[in-house]
Amino acid sequence: MRAGTTRGRRGRRLLATPLTVAALSLSVPTAPAAHAVDACTTEQLGRAEQATLPYVFTGTVTDVAEAAEDGDVTRIYTVKVDRWWRGELPERIRVTSPASAADCGLRGVRKGPTYVFWGREGAEGQVRALSYEGTRRADDDTARQVTRQLGVPAQQPVAAEPAPEEPALTPTVLDDSEPPSVVDSITVPAVVVLVGLLVLGVGALLGRRAR
Repeated sequence: MRAGTTRGRRGRRLLATPLTVAALSLSVPTAPAAHAVDACTTEQLGRAEQATLPYVFTGTVTDVAEAAEDGDVTRIYTVKVDRWWRGELPERIRVTSPASAADCGLRGVRKGPTYVFWGREGAEGQVRALSYEGTRRADDDTARQVTRQLGVPAQQPVAAEPAPEEPALTPTVLDDSEPPSVVDSITVPAVVVLVGLLVLGVGALLGRRAR
């Protein structure tokens, strides 16, 4: 009886050990996953950091497209610029941003509304904007807020240079009149010569008769 009782107690102790470990592991708080923390929230940059961005402007999105290269999808926004504070921008500019939210691509930007864009130099003269830099919808107070924040007045976009005018062509008037007659083609010197010869001939004839 003692041997059986001893084995029973030893078996219960062995079973209790993994249960205790499992209970302790469940009671210890675990750190949240890295992906649970959104590092791309809008306006994550401070005001001082935003003020250092080289491109700040407002504009209306007129077109949205996507381009893929090496598996990375980029969203391309065509923007009609209303005014700019940094960047000396033309009337139209392309703003690029990752299509994925995990890569801090712009969220909620679509064709039609007006936005204030904050960004950096992109490829081929484009502006690259990320979600945490401050791009957002623009309202009536946006221009005043940005002017106060940056301490500089807004500028109008650079107008596109007009295409050079082609030189005007001078029309060539073709003479479709009838060719001049033989009499009209005789010039004044020719008439003088003919009159002189006629006078000489008459004088010679009169001289012969006088003899």
